[in-house]
Amino acid sequence: MGLKFNREDVSLGAIPVGTYPTETTSTPAPTALPKRALDWGVLPSGASGQVLTTNADGSVGWSTGGGGGMTNPMTTAGDTIVGGASGVPARVALGTASQVLGVNTGATGVEYKTITAGSNITLTAAAGSITVAAANQLTIGSAVNGGGASQLLFEDPSQNLGSSANLGYTGSALTVTSATISCPQGTHAERFGATAAAAGINSVAVGYGATAAGNQGTAIGSTANASTNSGAVAVGYGATASANVAIAIGGSSTTSGAEAIAIGYSATANGTFAIALGYQATAGANTLQIGSAPSCAINTSNICGGSGGTALQLDGMSSTNAERHCGIIASSFNTSTDSTWSGNLLLYAGDYTSTNAGKRLGVQIQSNGSAALVGLFGATPVVQPVGGGGNATNFVAGSGTAATSTSTWTGASGASTYTIGDIVTALKALGILTA
Repeated sequence: MGLKFNREDVSLGAIPVGTYPTETTSTPAPTALPKRALDWGVLPSGASGQVLTTNADGSVGWSTGGGGGMTNPMTTAGDTIVGGASGVPARVALGTASQVLGVNTGATGVEYKTITAGSNITLTAAAGSITVAAANQLTIGSAVNGGGASQLLFEDPSQNLGSSANLGYTGSALTVTSATISCPQGTHAERFGATAAAAGINSVAVGYGATAAGNQGTAIGSTANASTNSGAVAVGYGATASANVAIAIGGSSTTSGAEAIAIGYSATANGTFAIALGYQATAGANTLQIGSAPSCAINTSNICGGSGGTALQLDGMSSTNAERHCGIIASSFNTSTDSTWSGNLLLYAGDYTSTNAGKRLGVQIQSNGSAALVGLFGATPVVQPVGGGGNATNFVAGSGTAATSTSTWTGASGASTYTIGDIVTALKALGILTA
C-alpha cells in the first residue's frame, strides 16, 4: 500500500493551498498554482526496518540505518538504548534485583551496578540530606567519619552520630575495649529497669526507680536508693543508704550514719558505726541493737524484745544435727512500771525433754529497786547476807569432838583444809556475805 504525503516545494503535482486531494492510485494532472502550493504524491511502502527520511535534494524516501534513521538494538524486555561509540545506538540489558543504573568506573558509559561501601550517593530531602560523600564517611546533617570493621554508630552527648574503635559488635557479643569509654550514666555504671539511674562512677542500679547516685554505690530493688555518698549499698524495696559505706538491707530499711548497717524491714541505723538488726530495730551511733523493743537504750549494745523481755539462746548441734538450746540467758521484768521498773536475769542450762525444750535454772539475779538479789540452783533470790548478828537459831550441839577457832576441815573432798575463819573470809570475798 502506498503512503500519501504532503510537502511544500515537491514538484509531483500541485493543488491549491488548504485543499486535500482524494486518495487515488494514479498521479492527477497538475494544476497551475498562482503562488506557493502544497505538493503531494504516493510513496510505495518501504522494506522491513526502514525509516522515512528526507533526502539531500529535498525529496522524501525510505532509508535503512543511515540518513537519520536508527536501527533498534533492543532484544529483550527491560533493555535500555544508550549512545555507544560515536553515538551509535547500543543496548544495555536489564540488571539484577536491587541494582541501579549508573556511570561505569571509567566514566565511558552506563551500567547496572550494586551499591557497595565507598560508593558516592547523596539522598536529598526537603528537611536535610543523608550523604555518603567519601570512603567510610556518612553525613546526616554533619559528617560522621567511619571507623573499622564491627564498629557501632552511637549518638554522642551533642546528639551527633559518632563511632569509636572502643565500641563494637562482633556478631555475637558487644565489645568495650577501652577503660575510658563514657557511659550514658556514670563512668562504668550499669542500670537495669525502668527509670533506674546509676549516676556515680562504677555504680549499679537494678530495679524500677532504683538510684545509685554515689560513686561505687549499689541500689537493688524497686526505688532502692544508694545516695550521693561513696560506697553506699541499698537492697530491698525502698531501702535507703545515705552515708559513706553505709548498708541498708530490707524493705524500707535506712542508714544515715557513716559505715552504719541496717538489716530488716524498717530497720534504722541513724548514727556512725550503728548496727540495727531486725524488724524496726533502731540503733544510734556506736550501737548494736537487735530486735524492735520500744525505746531500747542508745549508745550501748542491746538485744531487745517485747514488753516481756527477751532471751539469748546459745545453741549447739545434737548427734542428729538438730539445733538444741544448750544455754539460755533470759530477761524479764520484776515490775514493768516505768517509774519503778526492775528486772530479772536468769541463766539456764538446757536439757532433753519430750519437746527438746527443757531447761534448768542455775542462777537468778533480781533487782528489788534498791538492792540485787541472787538465787542459786533455782532458789528464791535473796539480798546479800549481813554478818555480825550472832545468829544461833536452831543450833544443835553435837556429841562429837569440840571444835575451836583453829580446827580445820577438808569437807571430805581433796587435801586442802580450812578453818571456820577461812570459810567466812572466802564467803565475804565472793560477795555472798557482806564485808
